[in-house]
Amino acid sequence: MKTSSKQIVVGYVRGSTDEQQNTLIAQQQQIEAYCEYKQFELARCFIDQGESAMSVDFYERPIASEMVAWMQERGATAIVITKLDRGFRGAVDLILTIEDLSKKGVAVHLLDIGLDPTTPVGEMVATIMAAVARFECRRRSERQIAAFTVMRQNGQRCGAVPYGWNAVESGRTSRTGRPADDLVPNDAEQAILRFIIDASTGGTSDNSLARHLNERGIKAKNGGRWYGATVASVRRHARLDEKAAA
Repeated sequence: MKTSSKQIVVGYVRGSTDEQQNTLIAQQQQIEAYCEYKQFELARCFIDQGESAMSVDFYERPIASEMVAWMQERGATAIVITKLDRGFRGAVDLILTIEDLSKKGVAVHLLDIGLDPTTPVGEMVATIMAAVARFECRRRSERQIAAFTVMRQNGQRCGAVPYGWNAVESGRTSRTGRPADDLVPNDAEQAILRFIIDASTGGTSDNSLARHLNERGIKAKNGGRWYGATVASVRRHARLDEKAAA
């Protein structure tokens, strides 16, 4: 039996909950046309209709994590997205995700900015964006790191609640007037977090860890299943309870 020699890719289609179905269809048609032009085999289009892509990082979206896991199981090697803001929160999120996906043998094609890693121009675009993203990241870190360090030392919440911790009301308000939560250790999640770190250090892959956690019936932070990308994100942002470790 003959097998296809075409590169197997997937499409990622995203729209906010209030966007019309026609918007999602238009994205899919653009992806299909691009794949036909490039002679890619479009195995599947993943539809992600939820919050704006500007509000959450790529790996924080369940559909994105499901897509990456599906690709690794079936040997797909590229993701096609119509526009940067459909797939990523910004340049930093894009570059960090591209670097992580490249380790898994997965490339990203962005139609609006001509990001095609198989061409010299696409490679140049990626290089420029990586430089801009790292510059933005350093500038942002300079502004935030001091404040965040103080907040963490006081047990206060900084951004999303990390795995291994719970947010509790503190009775205080932030500078923006919003409630300022404190973080307290979640003992059960802290134990899983230490297991993930130890197993990963010992050479266990993220996908193997995800399968193991699912088989044991352990839920991810959002109550859903674990994927290799979920484990990678938790491991990358791991924050252990130092008092418990002592």
